[in-house]
This record gives sequence, structure tokens and C-alpha cells, in this order.
Amino acid sequence: MATRLHLIASLALSFLGEPVAPSNGSWQHAPTDKGLSDESLERHEFSHPAMGTWFRLVFYAPPQHDPQSIAAEAFQRLDELERTMSGYQEGSEISRLNAASRNHDSEPREVSPDLFRVLAISQEMSEITHGAFDITVGPLVEGWRRARRQEELPNADLLQARRRSVGDEFLSLDAESQSVHFLQPDMVLDLGGIGKGFALDEMLTVLRERGITRALIEGGGDIVTSSPPPEATAWRVAVQSLLTSDQETSWTLHLSHQAVASSGSTYQYVEIDGQRYSHLLDPRSGRPLPTGIGAVAVAPGGAHADALASALCVLGPKGITLVDQRSNWEGRVVFLEQGAARTCDSRGFRSMMAVADSHHASK
Repeated sequence: MATRLHLIASLALSFLGEPVAPSNGSWQHAPTDKGLSDESLERHEFSHPAMGTWFRLVFYAPPQHDPQSIAAEAFQRLDELERTMSGYQEGSEISRLNAASRNHDSEPREVSPDLFRVLAISQEMSEITHGAFDITVGPLVEGWRRARRQEELPNADLLQARRRSVGDEFLSLDAESQSVHFLQPDMVLDLGGIGKGFALDEMLTVLRERGITRALIEGGGDIVTSSPPPEATAWRVAVQSLLTSDQETSWTLHLSHQAVASSGSTYQYVEIDGQRYSHLLDPRSGRPLPTGIGAVAVAPGGAHADALASALCVLGPKGITLVDQRSNWEGRVVFLEQGAARTCDSRGFRSMMAVADSHHASK
């Protein structure tokens, strides 16, 4: 993701194994609430590389728990999901499914429960966002990814041909047989906009099953939370500027039993013939988004927050109307208007903020 979220901290984030510079910052408690105090709980931190990034885990457990085994189980679940959802691993389940499509295998294919669930959530989010989030965009992503490497625009005729394989109406899911049916040839599914969030949800489930109820997990800029730390009312998540490389914190959110994700088109782009092209695509047009837009999305789970953040970048300020239609979603879109950075917030977004945003003009 182009933007980053991190937990404010008084202690530097520590890693297991080889140290890595903590670009997302470090972590601490939210303001204390004496009514929630539980001095018997101990704080534990772990990290693990997966999905091209680092996943970081913080939880509180009684002394009799084995934190190492709990973290190992959560990270094992993460690795399982990477083998299912990674489009970069040739042997992953999603890669095998895409390969079958490229080989013009038009028969419905049974998939694992994990893959079926993430595909079902993806279909749900595509419907809610009217196609602004669409995992069938894979053929276009591949075309523009090659353009970024070669620093030349993709062939227009080739892109037009690939667009014929894009659209959630071409992806048929059968819950009874747990099967996937591609209704167009050469379809490619891309889970990059939802996979990390889904994995974070599953890791949080592992912790809950092991009796851990106070936890935060971060992966690639997405964050999921359960109950806050002892003596705290919430986890505090600091969001950096969405439109500049300035590391200064722009605002802070309070989260509990919520997930937050960010996306943006400002930092990752290719410049061809003096024109900047973002790494983010509008699935409906097949074209890159304009640079200079970012979004933060809050939802009950990581998969929905992850997909929503991507969709808000595509929809822009108009997407906030969609967010306001759902009681458990919040969001902020930051965009450039006549050279000035402006924001458009959902109705409840500012109530989650610990510090008023003083760096952008509000719209």
C-alpha cells in the first residue's frame, strides 16, 4: 500500500530474527482507563515476514499462557493463507486457478474453504462499491505492471482485448459445491487489494481461539484490533500524510474491535513521456488513477477495510456517500483540488480521531 498506518509508541518496535527498519513506527498504549485495568496480563510482541511485507503482532496474555506458541500458530495460519492467495507464488492455489483460465479450462473448479470465502467477500465488495473494487482486474494489472517495468505505455489494442475478461459478472461462485466458474476466457484474479486484510482477520481468529482477547495485528499498512490493552479505552493508530512523503503524523484514530486500511496513488507510479501513471487502476475503465488521491477506511474486519480503502481511491469523495450508508463503516478521502490538499470524511470519522487534522482543509 502506498500510505502507511502505525501504532504510536514510546518503545521501539522489536523484530524476531534479522532486524528491519520499522518504517511504520513503533507502538504504545492509548490513554488509560483505570476501570479496565488488569495487571495480571503481560504484553508480547512478535513479527514475521509474509506477502512481501512484515506482519507485526501485539497481544496481552496471562502468565500461564505460552506466547511463543500462540504467535507461532497465528503466523502458521498466515503462511497457509499466503500459499492460498499469493499471485506471485506459482504453486499457490490462486495461481493454479488463474493458470487454468489461461489454458482455457472453462469447467467449474472446486476450491478450498479459505479461497472460496475470500472470493465471496470480494464479490460482496464489488457489488457494494459498484465495481470500484473488482478482483477480476488481473489481466489489466498485468498489462500495466509490464508497462511500469518497461516504462512504456501498454498497447491500446491489447488492453482493450484484456478488458473483455474483466468484470465481476464473469466470476460465478457456487456455495453448495464450493466451486469457481470463469465465464470468460483468460480471466485472472488479483487478491492484492483484499488478501492482507483477510489474513489479518484469520490471525485474529486464531488468537481468539487461544483465549487472547486484547490484540493488534498489522500487516503491510493494514491493522486489525480486538479489545484494547489493559487500562486503555482503545488502540491508538497514527496515520501519516496521504499525499506527501512527510513522516509527520496527520491524525490519530482510536480503534477497538475494528480494522483500518489505507490506500493511495501518490507514491507508486511510473512516469512515461512526462506523464505520471499510478499503480492503482480503476477496474471499470482499465486506466490508472490520477496521482494525488488517498483514502483511509475503517470497518469491523480487515478484509472489508482493505477492499474499501482501494474502492474509495477509485470513487474519490463521492465514495463517502457509500460509506455513510453503512453504520459500521467510516472513511476519509484525501485529494488535490487546484493544488491544495482537501479531505472528505464520513459522518462518524472525526469522532474516532484523537487529534483534529490540522494539515488539510476540510470539505
